[in-house]
Amino acid sequence: MRKYNVLAVNSGVNENQDLESYFEGDEINLTSVESSGQEALRAFEESVPDVVLIDTKENGGTSGYDVANELSQHSDVPILFLRDPKELNNGSEKNKTGFQKNYVQYPLTKKKLKDSIEKAVLDFRKKMKNGSPINEAPLHRNVENHSFFVKIGNKLKRVETNKIEFIEVEEKYCSIFTENRQIHVKIALKDFIKKLPESTFIRVHRNYVINTEYVNTVQLSENIVIVNDRNIPFSRTYKENLINTLNLI
Repeated sequence: MRKYNVLAVNSGVNENQDLESYFEGDEINLTSVESSGQEALRAFEESVPDVVLIDTKENGGTSGYDVANELSQHSDVPILFLRDPKELNNGSEKNKTGFQKNYVQYPLTKKKLKDSIEKAVLDFRKKMKNGSPINEAPLHRNVENHSFFVKIGNKLKRVETNKIEFIEVEEKYCSIFTENRQIHVKIALKDFIKKLPESTFIRVHRNYVINTEYVNTVQLSENIVIVNDRNIPFSRTYKENLINTLNLI
């Protein structure tokens, strides 16, 4: 078994501490153990894990399914739910996440975790190879898409992709910024970027995609890219790709 990077999200501190002991000196690298959804998102961006482990129980009104739903807006990374066998499955999990079968039940063992992680990664890669990730949307990006339509009121309006300067995530919506207007569409960023020409649009942050044709300056020391005089943050996860995409001499 190759070494996998794993991010753990758990609403119970005791269980988090137990998780760390399962991976000590093993083939699995536990990159981070977080206790809240916001912390998990920050850690996810920093570590780029192969698998995310999430406990299903609620903490402060937020369940593991809520965290998974938020993560799924940013990535197709496989998610394993750690669940108490007493927890009733009423089918609502699938509606929220689409990962109904990816459960590991307590009590945990090293072998159970390792086998489940390896299977989740291999299944995910198989689906990617076939062009269908977990959410069944095509992985490839269509480089021929020069425009698309969005619904505004009772009209469908054409948006030219070469007029888009950048895209920002705001909760469940993507905000499209052009020179003269801002358009809100209800779509996950990971799905939206597949509709854009990959030659000019790149992701620089979990909440931002930019059109490189509008890049004026990249401030490496401050992790800021200036897109038509607007400051856009970029994370170290996407820094190398950003630099490689620019026509650097």
